[in-house]
Amino acid sequence: MCFLLLFVTAAAGFHEAPFSSSDSKAGPARYTLILEQEMPDGKIVTEKKMETVWSMPDFWMKYKDWKVVDQNQEEITLRRSEHGK
Repeated sequence: MCFLLLFVTAAAGFHEAPFSSSDSKAGPARYTLILEQEMPDGKIVTEKKMETVWSMPDFWMKYKDWKVVDQNQEEITLRRSEHGK
């Protein structure tokens, strides 16, 4: 039963909050956010900033046009292509 719960939790998705629900009651999460924008000429412009996250659903809505490149407990890397804009 425990294995099934772990499997279902792991299969729930990469975009789930990297902190537990008990952690979210302690206050907002803070991440180093790396935004990579691929420009029409192929160059990648990178912006690195600290992001305070009060709600993961709100965070993902804010960055809905971005693709996850990497994510861990401290850092989230997102990429967006500027092609066609």
